[in-house]
Amino acid sequence: MKRFIACLVLATCCLCATASAEELGAYLRTHYPSLRYVERYRATHPEDVLGSADAWAASARLAPETTASAVSRRLVGLADQHVALTGAKAGKTETLGVLFRTSSDGHMIVWRILDARITGLAQGDTVLQINGTPTAAWLKSAADLTFGGNTRARQAEAALSLALGTPAAHQVAGAGKTVALRVQRFAQAPRQVALHYQPMTQELARMLASAVDVPDLPEVVQIGNTRVGSIRLGAFAPQYNPTFTQAADARETATPQTNDPDAAMLAGFCAVTRELIGRYDAIAGRSDVMLIDLRGNMGGFAREVRGFSWALTGRKPVKTYEMRASGTPGSVRLEALQDDASCGSVASHKPLLVLVDAGTRSAGELLATYLWASGATIMGERTIGAGGGRDSESQGVALGDSGYRALVSENFYIFDPTEDLRVGEMDEATLVDRVAADGFRPSRTRPFATQSIGVVPDVPLAIDAADLNDGGQGLLLRGLVAAGLTK
Repeated sequence: MKRFIACLVLATCCLCATASAEELGAYLRTHYPSLRYVERYRATHPEDVLGSADAWAASARLAPETTASAVSRRLVGLADQHVALTGAKAGKTETLGVLFRTSSDGHMIVWRILDARITGLAQGDTVLQINGTPTAAWLKSAADLTFGGNTRARQAEAALSLALGTPAAHQVAGAGKTVALRVQRFAQAPRQVALHYQPMTQELARMLASAVDVPDLPEVVQIGNTRVGSIRLGAFAPQYNPTFTQAADARETATPQTNDPDAAMLAGFCAVTRELIGRYDAIAGRSDVMLIDLRGNMGGFAREVRGFSWALTGRKPVKTYEMRASGTPGSVRLEALQDDASCGSVASHKPLLVLVDAGTRSAGELLATYLWASGATIMGERTIGAGGGRDSESQGVALGDSGYRALVSENFYIFDPTEDLRVGEMDEATLVDRVAADGFRPSRTRPFATQSIGVVPDVPLAIDAADLNDGGQGLLLRGLVAAGLTK
């Protein structure tokens, strides 16, 4: 199992590869999936974008020495959640030992506590101030140098990055080694709590993967006159799931000489998928509709997502391509995502709802898209638009002598319900024109993409402070009424 486990990296949808280092503008013009796509998105949604096109302008040059903030300011123009700073000065991932959740209007709560040593906070505490700044103002300011496709989602991403990110990301947000929070528990007096960053260990990563899967909603909840069954999927990190590792190890032990390097991994995926099918059918038997809760989903492994989608809908996922730079100006290259055999599907096909928020990203957006393409109804907020990925071992591009390297998306997903597209090179302008139709909104009748635009809900819902405290039951009621599914 060791030969593939290194590629199962949280919040990355891709396989392992490396990229060469060269000057930023030339690198983006040569290797970025489609700058034409970025420019069209920026022109279509000026209210959502930051920065400028300087990062890929032929005349742009980085100063020999620069700060993480200056580098970030140059790169936010891509509207690309997968942008990140790495390198010697960026540092390694660190965490406060907690996770936050935010509302549409700038409220924030302590959502999960990963480190049991943290006793000054409780889940559900309202965060009133961050380092002396009112929370809504802090989120707005931090979002100005956060990567992603829309303002609200960048605020959710800033809250995640505050809890879990590199020292460079924390420097950009104005945080040092310690973060001072002013918090309040219900009607009690506000109090000050100081949290210190600590290295992100394997044990904390394991606790993180478990914590984000803990449900906020009951398995079955009565909403109006409708029984709603709910399954929470917080990340796709099978390397921390014993069902996956046991099945993968058993397959590898049984067939040690196999020439199929994916055999053990696929055995693990099928074991996890069958486990999901069992949970779903057990809950669906007591429900009128089923809900997949993807709020705050942190992403994960795309092949697991494709299997989950097939299992939940009984339909093969919509044809999907990775759009990459072709090396030829004016054209892009389409590569089909690998199709795996079905691991089975649910027996109970109830109306399917998907709940997303501004914190849903990457593979979470991918699953929402697949379920929507198969007929599910999406409710919630528009997501951040991490609609592609970068290779988990990518080295990105060196940024002059700054000590930083930039990682950016190396592919965008193109979804093709028409099945008219083909593997190989394609005229870039023609493809961008097709996916940019109707303001980049998704379509069941033409190719579409989710890069930058994100998942656009059928039933848009603003999330308020009360929704953070009741697990989302009020939010769900508003969504069901708007969708005509309850009274």
